[in-house]
Amino acid sequence: MKTSALGLLSEQRSEIISLAVVTFFCLMLYKMIGLSPFPGSALADLSEEELVYVKEQISTGNILNQVVWVFFTVICAYLIYKNANDSITLFSASVPLLLLVTYCVLSILWSPVPDVAFRRVVELVFTVIVAAGVAIGTPSARMLHRILFLATGIGMAVNILGVFLLPGLAKDADGNFTGLYTHKNLAGYWAMLSICIWLVELRFSRKFSERVLILIALCAWFLFLLGTVSKTSIALAIIAPFVLLFFQSFARRPEVFYIFLLSLAFLICATLYGFFVSGYTLVEILTLLTGDPTFTGRDLLWGVIFRAVSENPVLGVGFGSLWNTGGLNPIELFGTTYKSQFLLRANSAHNGYLDILATLGALGLTLFLIFLYTYIRHLLIAVQSNIDENGKPALQFCSYLLIISIPYNVTETSFFDNNILWFLLILCYFVLVRLTHPRLRVNF
Repeated sequence: MKTSALGLLSEQRSEIISLAVVTFFCLMLYKMIGLSPFPGSALADLSEEELVYVKEQISTGNILNQVVWVFFTVICAYLIYKNANDSITLFSASVPLLLLVTYCVLSILWSPVPDVAFRRVVELVFTVIVAAGVAIGTPSARMLHRILFLATGIGMAVNILGVFLLPGLAKDADGNFTGLYTHKNLAGYWAMLSICIWLVELRFSRKFSERVLILIALCAWFLFLLGTVSKTSIALAIIAPFVLLFFQSFARRPEVFYIFLLSLAFLICATLYGFFVSGYTLVEILTLLTGDPTFTGRDLLWGVIFRAVSENPVLGVGFGSLWNTGGLNPIELFGTTYKSQFLLRANSAHNGYLDILATLGALGLTLFLIFLYTYIRHLLIAVQSNIDENGKPALQFCSYLLIISIPYNVTETSFFDNNILWFLLILCYFVLVRLTHPRLRVNF
């Protein structure tokens, strides 16, 4: 009788694992390919009438996408319920993230568009539930990364096929690759993310034939990335592997790591001071370093956002209450005399930190930085621990994701946005908690 009961429990556990694996794989394909691939028209290419319609649709939400997201949330809530003890431990060890989400919920109280803020907070809560369900239900960290590897491989193959078979839909008016997406920057960051995932798989693959295939695919992914002409994504795809190599070299010796960071910060400050003493202006310094002191027009956009921040610097305007709310956009509300098409059609501050400061205020930004700090702390603990080979691919990807996300949000916005980088950041946070928790890391 006892043997029969154990067999039943083992069978139920196997079914839950299969459900988690299939759910995560389908979720990744959904996030990468979407429900309407190759839309063939970016926001910048729309007429004024089409632009108004699209922004109204964004503010009210896409019903089909909401249904799909609810479906994934219900499944992952079930996975959390079936692993109740581990889930309680996981959430208990993730207090900074829960505090951040709680603050976002409370911000509905002072939002000028509480209905929009409520819907976006629900979406945030659903994202956390899905990430937790995947992290707690997936049987191993190796399996988790393997799913990322397979899903991004399928997505990138579809992107490349689209460029050749559907050039009118997979390229924009300037000939830049957009693939499955509405804009070259979206295609760029998916290609960048896929390259990072496949580089990790290359590092830990043991079969020679598989490594050769991965190298060939990586060449194709990188050529597609170059075709998007997404400067931020191209730069990060090139720089991230070297930063990761440096991080792994010093992470096991934290005192050397921190000394290097302090030395680097001192060198940067000394260099800037030398420029100013020599009579260089900030514009001249930026021109010398980047070639474009306006960051392709972002300086005016950031100036407008700073005006929005001044309205409520401590609490912000409320979560999700600044862009695409169905009313006037920040450019028209906090305006500038110069209103280019780039400014009027912007749907973010093109700076994740500024967007957080404007919507959640200094208090929200502080909570977010605490969340990032605990992510880094868990990452350092995991790197310094004796993580077995099973967990190393996921651990390396968690490092990659941090290296990508922090600089990416200087010129783009992915934090708190309904995109794959934000979802994966939360998922990797839970994965790191599992890898560093004495109870949760068993057999993971």
